Amino acid sequence: MCGILGIFDMSGGRQDTGVVESLLPTLAHRGPDDRGVAALGPVVFGHTRLSILGIEKPWARQPLKCGRGLLNFNGEIYNFELLARRLKAEGIRCEGGSDTEVFGLCLENWGVEKTLESVDAMFAFAWYDRNSKMLTLARDPLGEKPLYWANCGNRIWFASEIKTILRTGDVTDEPNLSRIDDYLYTSKVNGAETIFADVREVGPGELIRFQVGQAAPRQLFYWKLEDAFGTGVDNSDLSIGDATAIELNKAISSRCLSDVPLGILLSGGIDSCTIAEHLAKNQSQDVLQLLFADNETSELSERKDVENFLDFMKGRHPAWKFKLNTGKLEFDHYLQQLERITWYYDEPVQFYNSPLLANLCGVAGKKGLKVLLSGEGSDEIFFGYDRFLRTSEFLVEEVEREQKLRHLYFGGGLHSMDVIQKLTEKVADGAENTAPWQWLETHIDEPPNLLQQIFSQKFRLQTLLQRQDRIGMADSIEIRVPFLRPELVKWSNKLPLDRKVNLESRQTKICLRAAMQNRLPPRILSKSKDGFPSDMMAWLTSSNMHKLATDLIKDSRGFCQNYLDGRVANSIIENHFSGKRRLDTLVWNLVSLEIWHRVCRPSVDNGL
Repeated sequence: MCGILGIFDMSGGRQDTGVVESLLPTLAHRGPDDRGVAALGPVVFGHTRLSILGIEKPWARQPLKCGRGLLNFNGEIYNFELLARRLKAEGIRCEGGSDTEVFGLCLENWGVEKTLESVDAMFAFAWYDRNSKMLTLARDPLGEKPLYWANCGNRIWFASEIKTILRTGDVTDEPNLSRIDDYLYTSKVNGAETIFADVREVGPGELIRFQVGQAAPRQLFYWKLEDAFGTGVDNSDLSIGDATAIELNKAISSRCLSDVPLGILLSGGIDSCTIAEHLAKNQSQDVLQLLFADNETSELSERKDVENFLDFMKGRHPAWKFKLNTGKLEFDHYLQQLERITWYYDEPVQFYNSPLLANLCGVAGKKGLKVLLSGEGSDEIFFGYDRFLRTSEFLVEEVEREQKLRHLYFGGGLHSMDVIQKLTEKVADGAENTAPWQWLETHIDEPPNLLQQIFSQKFRLQTLLQRQDRIGMADSIEIRVPFLRPELVKWSNKLPLDRKVNLESRQTKICLRAAMQNRLPPRILSKSKDGFPSDMMAWLTSSNMHKLATDLIKDSRGFCQNYLDGRVANSIIENHFSGKRRLDTLVWNLVSLEIWHRVCRPSVDNGL
């Protein structure tokens, strides 16, 4: 896992390596173990390394010059040993022991498209080919690793994080006001745009190519979730439990590849417990570090379920030592974490539980861990959300096309739509001009239950993956998500709906529960989803939160008072905390937006 950045001169001129060198400290948290800068023709690449595979291998260092190309790579190639054998069978010399070396040799000898067809990986990378004078930026199929870019006349800047691009001096930090309503509706500016007007994001499964002498980039998708539409049903002769177990085994086993110890982000739910059970059953290490976020509010705590799981595991695997590391946050410490991680996020923090995850990653870092496994993504591929059930019930009825669009895009935010429109009407372009709305318009006639799953994977999942990456890397920790192995996602998306959910009994994740029968405690197998609860769910009506929200949103230097309708913003706070109208998520998004405005916009003097 690493941080990458670079510059490309589209006129072909050579660039100063010193500028890139000076920007590396902004990515030091993503790679504290090593750093490097290299130039080739009109490109300069900078790299900071978190050493996980091939720790002592010299050919694992980056940027990597490989024949005619230069590689700048962030991520892991999980099947690099298989690819190394293929390269050697073709007579290509390969030292082995480093996924970076193997990836570079694949790109040089097979080209970008064939390489991407062959890898099982999470990644964001830049590859410059001096023969074609072309820079390629690419991101993994599901969007686990981030990559941003900006067009600055004849120069293209790219980086793992937005802050690095803003500090080049070539890009302003002006907010993307035309899409600010998309953020308030969904907690993220979706698609290629970001909350900064001049910074764009490489999409999941996307290639963007820049070539010397060509004014405009070429963009294409090498992997599409939409391919699931119109596919045939699963014809496996195995039971759904056995078939799912086979796919899970491949996914989790592949994500355990590491030259350093692994830990697990554990809740009391089936997803993370499935991963922990797999490691205890299949891995050789005898100590398993488990990280659990607890809450001060007793009804929000999942501790009893975690302890039930641990008692079960100790009985099944007595040779293992299960080390449970927990963390709680009081209100003041929670706010400190929120402000800290906002700097790493570069965008407003979307989730109440993000400071809890940040606290856990800090604990993991002190334990010397560099890699954590997470159960994220299971709900998206196995129909695990209650909102999927509610939407399914709504879409069964004869509803008009426009109602379907509104329900899928706004979801539970329908009740705050009117005030968001008033708040942003002077600057925003409207929901119908956002990337997710336009995607839904194109695909609204697809089978409704598959449609909402693909929509969630394509857009809503990106907020979760952003959380995993930014918060993990804030403490130099790589978080992996086995459930998002592309082959598992494709397989699950092709399953008939009744293999994933019983709409009558409202039982979700049927295939996963079947796969884990007798492998997990009955309580874990039968419980409904809790959704990583946070004390903030209770604090959002407290006097402490009332004061914080009021101070932020009424601040004359703040975002709401300078860019939005300040009077509407004030009324949102007053109505919410007086009890006239509960707007929990909107209040949170506004508070997070104001903190972002203070922390992440270098041009703004907020008196901090």
